[in-house]
Amino acid sequence: SAIDYIWAVLFLILSIEAYVNRKRFLPGILGGIATGFRLGSIFPLTGAFLASSLSQFSTSQIRRFLISASIASLVGLCFYIPSWITHSWVPVGKNVTWLQGQGLVGDQALWTLNMHIGRAVYKPLYLMGIIGDLCILLILFLNFRKLPALLNDKRDLVRASIGGVIGTLFLFAKYPIEYSYLLPILPCFLIIIGSLMNHVRALQPWGLVAASVSFWFLSFPLATPNIPGSATDATL
Repeated sequence: SAIDYIWAVLFLILSIEAYVNRKRFLPGILGGIATGFRLGSIFPLTGAFLASSLSQFSTSQIRRFLISASIASLVGLCFYIPSWITHSWVPVGKNVTWLQGQGLVGDQALWTLNMHIGRAVYKPLYLMGIIGDLCILLILFLNFRKLPALLNDKRDLVRASIGGVIGTLFLFAKYPIEYSYLLPILPCFLIIIGSLMNHVRALQPWGLVAASVSFWFLSFPLATPNIPGSATDATL
């Protein structure tokens, strides 16, 4: 449970909460720590900050975004300086190729255009499972009339959460490798769904819980890879 993904999500959510509560320096400090744990935290963090700031666009909002983003960048940078210094000792010289994680990407044959798009679209469907996805679609349908009011709510938390989801998907579109990359979506998306289900019958939220739990032991694969874990093709 202490893996870097979990710690990154913790500080990511703390940073977003501090940001929407108009804290001055805390969002940047917490966001920098999240970036220190996982460099990819930059994407949901930037998406959340931007979405929150754009909800009430003004000079003060721009200043707030720039201050938080700058502090997060500086704090996050401190975590990577030791690795850069250590890497500068090896023969290849000072560079940042070690940040790209090419070892996780694998052979080029795995990343034809079709397979790249396939992974980017297919894997997010299984973050909560097909049953969970269907349950979410049902919740959206049952609460469709609440969506405009939810999106126009002046509280920034929902908007920031939407930005966090978009930022994470943007990163995953580039590197659709591990499901763990999608973890920041979970708390952000559940904030959105939870706000939508506010003051509804308990059957809906408990239905989502049941759907999520069912994914622990029941799944419906929509495609079969030719080589599990190293697919170069797949059959629907």
